[in-house]
Amino acid sequence: MKAFALAALAVTSLVSFSAFAHVEPGTHTGTTAAGTACSMVAGVTYFENNAHHPLNERIKITVDGTEFTVGHPPIIDADSDVVFFNHDLFQGIVPTATGAKALIVDMIHSEEKEGPVRFKVIENFWKTGKKESVVCEALVFAK
Repeated sequence: MKAFALAALAVTSLVSFSAFAHVEPGTHTGTTAAGTACSMVAGVTYFENNAHHPLNERIKITVDGTEFTVGHPPIIDADSDVVFFNHDLFQGIVPTATGAKALIVDMIHSEEKEGPVRFKVIENFWKTGKKESVVCEALVFAK
């Protein structure tokens, strides 16, 4: 099992290092399940400490006036001694006066499209237990 996990990590790393996630700076628009227009505005991709590694890849993304700094979520499998990341997601979280708000951006890497296809914003109101979320599907680059 460890050998398989290490092989998967090696393949993922080779693919990921050669093709960092592609999120075009600008506005990406889509629709909610109710048919409402939704959008996110992506800033320029940068790397923490100027170290070009997918775990250091960051993008500032604004949704409905809230700015998130997103990155690929790290994955640690202690049982298999494997450390890697999910190249198909960007995630970020910000504190709010009543809890926290998170942004999850789903990516696609195919010949037809390279970039974000969907995002979800989750707001958790810790004090009251209330939770709200919005999913924006079928993202396209607008400008």
